[in-house]
Amino acid sequence: MLLLRNQCDRLASGLPLCSLRNAVCKAWWLVCLVSSFTSSVEYSVLTSCGVRVCWARSYVDGKAYAMAGASANHNRIAGNLYALIWSHQRGKPCEPMTSDMLVKTTAKRFRYPDLMVVCDDDPSQDTYVRESPILIVEVLSGSTHRKDKTEKRAEYLALPSLLEYVLIEQDIAEVVVQRRSEAWRSTYYYPGSTVTLESIGLTVAVEAIYERVDNANMRVFWAESNTQT
Repeated sequence: MLLLRNQCDRLASGLPLCSLRNAVCKAWWLVCLVSSFTSSVEYSVLTSCGVRVCWARSYVDGKAYAMAGASANHNRIAGNLYALIWSHQRGKPCEPMTSDMLVKTTAKRFRYPDLMVVCDDDPSQDTYVRESPILIVEVLSGSTHRKDKTEKRAEYLALPSLLEYVLIEQDIAEVVVQRRSEAWRSTYYYPGSTVTLESIGLTVAVEAIYERVDNANMRVFWAESNTQT
C-alpha cells in the first residue's frame, strides 16, 4: 500500500492541477489533460489512487482524451437501461457498470462505455478496470456518433467476451443491437416494439429505455399512445 501511495504522489506531483471550481475539485485530486501518460500502468495507478483525470473518457496509446458532459436525455437513457438491467440481474453472476468504469480494449487502450455488463469471472485485478464485458452500450450524440460506430466499435467487437453491442440514439428514438451470434449485423428497434438483450436474457420495451426522454419521436409516440387509450 505504501508503495502504491508513493507511486500516486510521484505521478500526481508531476502533473499540473486543474483550475476547476472548488465545489468540483474538493473531493478528489484532479489532473489536467495537458499531460500524457508514459504507460497504461500510470493511468491505472492514478485512477486507483482516487485521482480523477479531468473529463477523461478514454486512454489511447499514451494519451487521455476529453469529452464534454452528457445531456439530460443521455443521462435518462443510460439511467433507465441501467435500472432495468440491475433489477433483472439481481442475484445473478453478471452486473451492469456505469460510465465511470474503464474497459481495457487493448494493452494500450482503455474506454469508458456508457454502460456495460460484466461477470464475476472477469480476469481484471484492478477494481477500476474490467476486461471481459459481455454487453456494451453507448448512447449516441453528435460529438460521439462517428467514433462510437467506427473506432470504438472495432475495439469492442475485438473483445472475445463481447456478445452484444448496443447503440442508442438520443435525438431520435432508435435502438440498434449488434450481436456476435448474428455476425454483428445491425437490428433496429423503435417505440412500440421490444428489444431482447440475448447476452443477459432481458426483454424490454423500447419506450421503457426512453422513459422521460424528450425528443420529437417520443413526443409523437406518447401522444399517439394517449389517443388510443
